[in-house]
Amino acid sequence: MTSTVRTGKSVEDSVTFAKGVSLLAGHDMDAEQEELVRAVASGEMTVDEAIAKAKSQLN
Repeated sequence: MTSTVRTGKSVEDSVTFAKGVSLLAGHDMDAEQEELVRAVASGEMTVDEAIAKAKSQLN
């Protein structure tokens, strides 16, 4: 299943929201994670693609 995000929010709003959620979870988002959020929020990448890329960065 391929997911896209279309909320009508700006990319910056999406990044700010993601940073807030990350902090609430006890984790400070790094630059690579922020880049993935921006790519999804701007439509350059699907959620599934971002998840796959994030997983590959862990290995």
